Amino acid sequence: MRKNIFTGIIILLVLISCGGEKQTEQKVISYKKNTGTSTAGNNGGTNFYEISLDKALEMAVKENRLIFIDCSTTKCGPCRMMRRTVFTKKIIGEFLNSNFVPVHMNMDEGYGVEVAERYKIAIYPTYLILNADGSKRGEVIGADKNIQQFLKKIKQAANI
Repeated sequence: MRKNIFTGIIILLVLISCGGEKQTEQKVISYKKNTGTSTAGNNGGTNFYEISLDKALEMAVKENRLIFIDCSTTKCGPCRMMRRTVFTKKIIGEFLNSNFVPVHMNMDEGYGVEVAERYKIAIYPTYLILNADGSKRGEVIGADKNIQQFLKKIKQAANI
């Protein structure tokens, strides 16, 4: 009898912890130089948030910044190349981290599916630039290993 009560309590606690309100914690990933792996912290590269569009919009309003969304998929080779070789660079990280709310979204799942549909993203990688109200300000389509050229494209798309 005690075993059944104990098991019931454990199951109840598991069910309660899995339900309820959505998790509001935001995850930040940074691309480490030369490794392409993602870890929390600041290492000179771009610090991307893995958050919903709503949370990104909230942050953009609060911080008076634009939103930069790395729209990619897990099977996209150029997307992985950008994470390994471009977003690890200090100059890119400093620019994106200070001027934008940088967000990484996988367009195949989660929040990314809705964003891909809403903004009609069909080519990967696409780098979407949004105003704090969610309106599209610009986009950069495709990968570019040339750091200065990529920065220039972002500035033109963002009109900054």
